[in-house]
Amino acid sequence: MAMTFAQQELLSRKAELNSQILKTIESMRAHGVSLATIAEGAGVSRRVLLSLRNHRLTDVSYDTMYMIAVSMGMAINIQLPRVIRA
Repeated sequence: MAMTFAQQELLSRKAELNSQILKTIESMRAHGVSLATIAEGAGVSRRVLLSLRNHRLTDVSYDTMYMIAVSMGMAINIQLPRVIRA
């Protein structure tokens, strides 16, 4: 099944944001912060963070990813994807 342009754009933005989130998680883990603590601070379950780590981007909404990034104190300069409707 072919993806629409909007779906491709959303997946691309999710991949970019996921990369930034994973870098932040790696940095926090290097300073001894547990994944459970990171998840609690971000307001999500460990399962959500594991989905991101395993690059299962379809399992996590862009809104949730954005919320995780903001709760981690990340500076977000990624434009929200535009929804294209016919």
